[in-house]
Amino acid sequence: EMSPLDVMDMLNDMYSKFDDLVLKHKVYKVETIGDAYIVIGGGPDNCLGRIGAEKVALFALDAMEVCESLTAKNGARVCIRAGLATGPVVAGVVGKTMPKFTLFGDTVNFASRMESTSIKMKIQCSDMTYRMLTDAEGHEFDLEKRIGDDGLAGVHAKGKGQVSTWWVNGATQREGNGYIKVIENVGKVPEVASYEPQASRDSLDAMEIAGRSNEESDEHERRRSITFEDEKSPMLQMSSDMALVVAELDAKKNDKT
Repeated sequence: EMSPLDVMDMLNDMYSKFDDLVLKHKVYKVETIGDAYIVIGGGPDNCLGRIGAEKVALFALDAMEVCESLTAKNGARVCIRAGLATGPVVAGVVGKTMPKFTLFGDTVNFASRMESTSIKMKIQCSDMTYRMLTDAEGHEFDLEKRIGDDGLAGVHAKGKGQVSTWWVNGATQREGNGYIKVIENVGKVPEVASYEPQASRDSLDAMEIAGRSNEESDEHERRRSITFEDEKSPMLQMSSDMALVVAELDAKKNDKT
């Protein structure tokens, strides 16, 4: 067993390395709760959901790499679980004494469920995060569908039932940007559009009015929503998507790992 002082020393060493990764991947460190380290990729500075998910996934992969080379003073190996979820959240500064920036909402709870049902040294993400990562501009992610011993896909999440989940095993750099297209003859719709998963009804209607039918798009494009950029409004998002990761410590002796 580790003494409280050894635990604090080990957490300080690990969290300091995680703080360096926060700067590297430009994610936002929300807080640490005990041995849980929480970051967000889609705020406070707003960005596309796929960009936020990509940043957090890369952070989680590097965090796993950090822990592979990290040991406590007593020789115990440090293992973590990580969980990612994507969706809308409410954020703000709460309290008068030691006020802090805090996140609220179902997405926060879902990220916690993704972490708690993950396994040591693995990154588990929700189905929405999976869709975001498949559309990531900068990296191609190695994503593996989780299948339980009972043959069912995903895990049972409290308050949600059986949900489909994925393992994030790695990432490789993409060459070029295949997700920015120019749409012609769209009338009043701005010309530059970028796509992300979970198509909104308004987006599809705009495409139909512009004369571009769903049949003209392949299956991968049809399931994406659309956000527009123009000079007056650099980013008009159809949805507020953010990604979070929750990492929890699990220290074990070397001879037991």
